[in-house]
Amino acid sequence: MVSSSLIKKLFFPLLFLTALPGLLPGSAFSQISLTGKQFTVFSGSLEDAVKTAPVIAIARPLDRQFSASPTDSPMQVAFKVKELVKGSAPEILDIHMPGQTMAFYPSADKDYLIFLSGRRDGAYAILSHSLQTVLAFEIGDGDAVAGRLPRDWKPFTVSQVRELIRSAGHQSD
Repeated sequence: MVSSSLIKKLFFPLLFLTALPGLLPGSAFSQISLTGKQFTVFSGSLEDAVKTAPVIAIARPLDRQFSASPTDSPMQVAFKVKELVKGSAPEILDIHMPGQTMAFYPSADKDYLIFLSGRRDGAYAILSHSLQTVLAFEIGDGDAVAGRLPRDWKPFTVSQVRELIRSAGHQSD
């Protein structure tokens, strides 16, 4: 029987090679498949994320549906949209969460600023920054975001995101 660590050692280098063409300069997003689920991998700055994310929302988790094994596939979480900062989306978002490589377990009593991409099956996926950080941030004191930021990003606020959207000419629908 093949061990789980051996599979990871063999699988993850292939995953990075699969994502590499979309992570090269000039391409902000790359679609990849991880255990049958589609993710959008993003590589760029906060400004780039704001410009290219089709949906940015402030939302609160409603419930969690975990997979049989946390290493097998991502879980799904339903979020209730409190405010669409950019783009259009239904009031309830069915979001596929990344698996163990980018663990993100939202608290039911917190609001989150979430950068999303649409999926062909009607669900939404949280954008991932270079396969290391999910672009979903707890909204803390005031409108400051909390949580793990991508390595090259500086702390930011929801107001800064709104200003970037305004300056780029985007609005929520």
